[in-house]
Amino acid sequence: MALQKSIQFKPLGFSSEITINDAYFKVTKVTGDKSCIECQLSVFENKEQSVPLYSNIYMFVPNLDDNFIKQAYKHLKTLPEFDGTTDC
Repeated sequence: MALQKSIQFKPLGFSSEITINDAYFKVTKVTGDKSCIECQLSVFENKEQSVPLYSNIYMFVPNLDDNFIKQAYKHLKTLPEFDGTTDC
């Protein structure tokens, strides 16, 4: 599972923002315990890329009866910055 959305960001060393149409967002790491899960979300230019453009960490309180990666995507889609994302 992954998410897809067009983004604008300013790469390190650039003086202006660039646009990536249909960027690929993938949870690349999940750590934590029953009180808090940290998920690393990496952003790629497309599905075929292996080196992320950048990564961020997001946290949520897990449901112990469900898959943590699935929960990470569900949590991300509740955040305003992920409005308009599509599953892929």
